[in-house]
Amino acid sequence: MESHEKVQNGNRGITLNMLIDAQHALNMRLLLALQNHDVECQRKLTEELREVQNQIDRMRSGGRRF
Repeated sequence: MESHEKVQNGNRGITLNMLIDAQHALNMRLLLALQNHDVECQRKLTEELREVQNQIDRMRSGGRRF
């Protein structure tokens, strides 16, 4: 199971493309959780998506490299 944490812990810097890929993967997992009515999984994935979106926003606003 892929997680954006895996992206965060890599040896190289995080790129915007990596974050967008992580966001896409999380969205696909959230869709499956919705289809399976897995409320707890939806909650966790929504929080992970929020964190990734915050990183994307910081990067797009000229924030530091991660």
